[in-house]
Amino acid sequence: DHLKVLHLDFHYLKKPQMLVEPIGNAVHLQELSIMSLDLLSFTLPRSVHDGVLRLLQNTQNRLQKLTLRSTGLDDQHFMAIVELLPTSRLADIEISINKIQAQGILTFAAQLSRIKSLKTVAFLQNLWDCTLFDRSTLPPARYEECIDALLQGMLENYSIVYLNLTRSEKKLEYCTHINRIRRKILETSSSIPLELWTLILEKVGTRTWHPTWEDDVRLQKYRANSVYFVLQNSPILSSIGSLCCQQRCQRKRKRVV
Repeated sequence: DHLKVLHLDFHYLKKPQMLVEPIGNAVHLQELSIMSLDLLSFTLPRSVHDGVLRLLQNTQNRLQKLTLRSTGLDDQHFMAIVELLPTSRLADIEISINKIQAQGILTFAAQLSRIKSLKTVAFLQNLWDCTLFDRSTLPPARYEECIDALLQGMLENYSIVYLNLTRSEKKLEYCTHINRIRRKILETSSSIPLELWTLILEKVGTRTWHPTWEDDVRLQKYRANSVYFVLQNSPILSSIGSLCCQQRCQRKRKRVV
């Protein structure tokens, strides 16, 4: 009843649903991993994915890490999971070597601004990026449309610090880099020496930034907002305010004298 970690590999099981269907009531689970060694040919029964969905729908669940690797997960079940992410406790999710297509990724991207708990996401080797699959047998992946939607969503997300895709996307990496800085500052800002804040501001503005992005208005705005966030949560503004106050007091004293 109080199982917290469960890893299941269904490569050798004939009836995997018999083990997974009760998962919907395993509210004490904190980590759930379901996978198969068969990369492309293996597909779990729908009832298995339904069990995972029931667990996420249970408001008492404590799940923080979910891995579904090579389970045959398709857009229908994936989008149902995505709809629950804004209210879930999930911090890490991996959906790799599955059947996620463009519609699933676009649905995830649309939810990014509402997701607050998720920190690490992995979408490796799915249908939408067509890396393990024969392009001639699949509809167009609409890869660029998906990446653009993910970027738009990440510009409004402050929780995801790692977004692992099959192909490296520098603009998305920049967003997650900034989120890592944001999180670190909120956790440790009081213990950072004042003299280091100028260096931090410089890194927020320049690190991983590519000159070729200068024409991207969205990224320019995001970059400016990120620098302002760091400045707002640093002691720099309060120090400047104290200094200005001291200078005003000194001027008043001089006039009195």
